[in-house]
Amino acid sequence: MCAISSFEFKVSIVIPVFNAEKFIERAVESALSQAETAEVILVEDGSEDDSYEVCQSLNENYERVQLYIHNGHINKGAGATRNLGIQKACFDYIAFLDADDFYLENRFKEAKKVLQSTADADGVYEAIGVHFESSSEKKIWINKKNKRLITTIEDGIDPDELFWEQSPIGSKGYTSLDGLTIKKESLKKVGVFNPSLRLHQDTELFMKLAMACNLYPGQVNKPVAMRGVHSDNRITKTRPVEDSITNYKKMLNSAYEWALANGYTKEAESLKYLIKYSRIHRTSAINYNRSLVNLKQYLKTLRETPTIALEGSFYINLLKFLLKYVWINVRK
Repeated sequence: MCAISSFEFKVSIVIPVFNAEKFIERAVESALSQAETAEVILVEDGSEDDSYEVCQSLNENYERVQLYIHNGHINKGAGATRNLGIQKACFDYIAFLDADDFYLENRFKEAKKVLQSTADADGVYEAIGVHFESSSEKKIWINKKNKRLITTIEDGIDPDELFWEQSPIGSKGYTSLDGLTIKKESLKKVGVFNPSLRLHQDTELFMKLAMACNLYPGQVNKPVAMRGVHSDNRITKTRPVEDSITNYKKMLNSAYEWALANGYTKEAESLKYLIKYSRIHRTSAINYNRSLVNLKQYLKTLRETPTIALEGSFYINLLKFLLKYVWINVRK
């Protein structure tokens, strides 16, 4: 039974679990160590290993740990699994943690300050770091994936500008679910996660939140949580470029349809251009990313430039840099 005090900052931690038997206990204990954690909600997503048994043990040993499964104990994916956790949450604020990640000390210290001092704040985003389970994963992450050791927005951004400045529209970085603290009612306002997206549900959610809510920066210069990188998680997996672009385009389409349906016209226009671009471009991932940076500069002009006037110059310049990067690729 849910017992809520409106005078305290208490957080429901939602942890989706799939094939993470080695890491769940670490994640749960890091969440329970935070003074603001009112409950930890484990949603076991039909794992093929012993994750469910580990979750059962944690549920039995800790009063604040709750355990749920989908009907039939089937696998539904991270989006649907997090949605079930949100539905079951008893408290006004929600934070997320992947089962192979963990929180650092004072995870909610800055978030609590911002939320208590800023009347219109719906949520707070903060930085997360990387924890490598072995040296081989570190090599893949840095050398092959060209990833940073901290995931964050580069500097504090006004909530009204966040959609335009964060990835994938802007170039000032992106946020992670492990670093988000958000009002439960704000999540429901944007329709929570799209369960049809198997990848990039978090990116789509952040775009919707940036359009409809006021998200403020917390601790963005150093991590409040650590992402676990190991041989079994999707972060270290290499996918064909075509598959990556297809999944990305599906996410953009979902965000575009939501923006259009909810009256965010300029934001929908920017997403439309990004979708068209992903259909055209079929060169290497490196050149895709390089030319995407150029495209983002055009997207930012949508706030100031009438759509009709933009169309001609946009496609002329888009064609120019696409030809440039295709030519570079052909020469190689």
